[in-house]
Amino acid sequence: MRQALEEHIFKPIKPVILDQTHWGTRDETDQAVLEATVELLKTDEHKSSTLLVRAASRQRAAQLAQLYRAADVDIEVLHSGLSSARQRQITSDLRSGRLRAVSVVGMLIEGFDLPSLRLLAYHDKHRSLPATAQLIGRLARVDDRYPQPSVLVTAKDIDVFPELEGVVRNLYGEDQDWVTVLPGIIDDEIQNHRENRQYARQFDDAPPDLALDAVQPLRRAVIRELRPRIDTTSRAFEDGVIHEDLRVGKALRGKLILYSGLNPAGTTLMVITESVERPAWHNAPGLDSPRYQLHLVSRRDATRTDRPDLLFVNVEDNGLGRDLLDLIDVRKRSDLADPGKLQAAFDSLTRQSVSSVGLRNNYGGSTGTTSYRMFAGKGVDRGLREVDTAYGSLGHAMIQVAGDEGTFTAGVATAKGKYWETRYSALLRYEAFLDELAERYWFPPGAQTGQLLPQVNRGTRLTAWPIELPIAVELDPALIGMGWTIEDVGPLDALDFEADMVQPGRDRLVLRALITSEDTRRVVWTGELDLTAEATAVGDDLLVSRGYGVAVSLSDLLTDRPPTIFFGNGDTVHGSVIVNGRSTTRPLPNMEYSSLSWTGVDLEAETRKKAAENGKGRSIHEELETYLLAQPKRGQHRWILHNDGGGEFADYVVIEIDGTAVSVGLWHAKYAGGKTASVRVTDLQEVVAQAIKSRRWITDPGFWTELGKRLTGASKPKATVVHGRIRQLLVICGAAGRAENLSFARSRPLVQGTVAIVQPGLSYKKHRTQLTAEKLSAVQVRDLLTVFHDSVLQVARPVMLCSA
Repeated sequence: MRQALEEHIFKPIKPVILDQTHWGTRDETDQAVLEATVELLKTDEHKSSTLLVRAASRQRAAQLAQLYRAADVDIEVLHSGLSSARQRQITSDLRSGRLRAVSVVGMLIEGFDLPSLRLLAYHDKHRSLPATAQLIGRLARVDDRYPQPSVLVTAKDIDVFPELEGVVRNLYGEDQDWVTVLPGIIDDEIQNHRENRQYARQFDDAPPDLALDAVQPLRRAVIRELRPRIDTTSRAFEDGVIHEDLRVGKALRGKLILYSGLNPAGTTLMVITESVERPAWHNAPGLDSPRYQLHLVSRRDATRTDRPDLLFVNVEDNGLGRDLLDLIDVRKRSDLADPGKLQAAFDSLTRQSVSSVGLRNNYGGSTGTTSYRMFAGKGVDRGLREVDTAYGSLGHAMIQVAGDEGTFTAGVATAKGKYWETRYSALLRYEAFLDELAERYWFPPGAQTGQLLPQVNRGTRLTAWPIELPIAVELDPALIGMGWTIEDVGPLDALDFEADMVQPGRDRLVLRALITSEDTRRVVWTGELDLTAEATAVGDDLLVSRGYGVAVSLSDLLTDRPPTIFFGNGDTVHGSVIVNGRSTTRPLPNMEYSSLSWTGVDLEAETRKKAAENGKGRSIHEELETYLLAQPKRGQHRWILHNDGGGEFADYVVIEIDGTAVSVGLWHAKYAGGKTASVRVTDLQEVVAQAIKSRRWITDPGFWTELGKRLTGASKPKATVVHGRIRQLLVICGAAGRAENLSFARSRPLVQGTVAIVQPGLSYKKHRTQLTAEKLSAVQVRDLLTVFHDSVLQVARPVMLCSA
């Protein structure tokens, strides 16, 4: 190309690029290109020039020709659908100068030489890059009879112009002198490329096969706030020294470090790892292949003392990311981004539309229940109903954004401190992306398009554990029923987890895992959760594995998949985010309340055994049995079962079948803390926790198989049939050894559920009276009942059975 320019075979083309700042429809674009082109065509300089109007189809060619005729331009349409005679007539008129303009689709540039071609109105893009390149070449060709400049007129839109940029970019890749032929199209890109190459060269030297100037990170980052310094010790590689364990040749989470280097300012650490990847379906080395991963950690120092320094972590593997942060000694000296600040930064983007929204269930989830709901589709935010957003907090959002570099998709997951865009950038542009993101985080501009889903709770960063009683701990749904097993203990989801009230300082919560049997509760693991959702074992840790996978520690598993913790005042903590699901105070949750006189019942004796020991009357279980048996049947078949003991479904289970309708009721009873009914918080704490945990069985298809095992004694606690025919029930549970086609374990019916709390120690009348007077114990009981109601309502009918 350089030789062609020096020998005057080609000459530079003058681009006229029209900015679409104030117009944008296709008709407006066509009109703007037409006006600019016609103005040039009418100048003396171009009185001998021929104009070519580029169209994408025959229909478009005819449409554009009509527009130019309206502007007093003599123009014809030329395409292969015309007769041979008509085509010859038009080409003859073009060569002779009798016709000055032609609207074409593609045939003119394929073998037809037109030296007078000096004006190109580029309305539509070609279907192929070679066709556009050939057209540019013909426009740039030198002919002494037509010395006037060659001009290309087009609009800088989102359709045609990027295609033109792509052509020039490809030609530039083949021969850099092409940008001399058609300047102004990718000049900025070329300059950026040169600056990026210069920047990449300032990193530590890379091996020959790794071109640092070709590295293009995905625009994403988990944002962490660095805590204020307490000494003058350097941190986050700002001293320019790379940790010994991050040197080339070392292993990081089983991956070989291929490269590690710092930029000159000591603000970005780049680590590239190599590992061997084997297809999951091929258990032999024959198809093994190398996999390379890019890991970036960047620091941005705040410009004001009232703003935190920020760390941006761009890794694929969360475990590797933790190890990386530990090696540079920042993980324990930083916190995940504040959800409110990150959301404000996200809302400051110029939002065109919303394509995806995720809502986290504030009251957790279990097998078969919705722990996370995702809504997708263009403009999905406008279609969400109140019922969709009730009891939920914003988990993630993805939007379409209009920016200087075109339209792109951006996403945020505030609870994870994560922001991303679906585009890759050269290293220098990635640094600029982080600068812009940090600025929006520190000083978010006003949201021109308004706050996204203002009615949805976003949660806030957990800065101290609530002082209220933690009433229940629920594992992440991804850990339930997925085959996780603890070495020498058993299935993970067979354990009960509980939390203790926090100690002074409120920066750690004690977590315990227990194995419960009918008479004992044995602690098998104790740990602590800090404010960043990191779990640490206190004493010996446990190893957890799934199938033939590599075992991991229970503390690491709970860090990757943090549990949901419910507190008595309605607060819910998931990870490092705390959400209060109740924005208003209600007198009492709207659920079914029933009361009994409990005459002749020892309120302090839950079981028959305890009542016999006390000798003061019948047990709560006996009275509850009588109550359940007295209830009218709602179907053709009914069973009442007793299942009291460690790991129980509930104290009593009621199963009813009416045709295809199946209902399951779980009734949880607890003894009172006094001889008479009153308003005692302690009477409800344990039974509320049991009821919340049991809701998983309403939607768990494994309920019927497990029930069959308990009926036959193969699993504990043993289930005893109080009412109903056990043989029929065994068939339904698939435990009869016959009639498998009738088994609910196979058909997995949809179940209508009831979860009930039975506490004769609570007086409904006294509670209402004390609640009106806002007595503390009554308010606390109300809050416990509200948590129970909100947690259970999504899968079952909540019921309270108490004293009058």
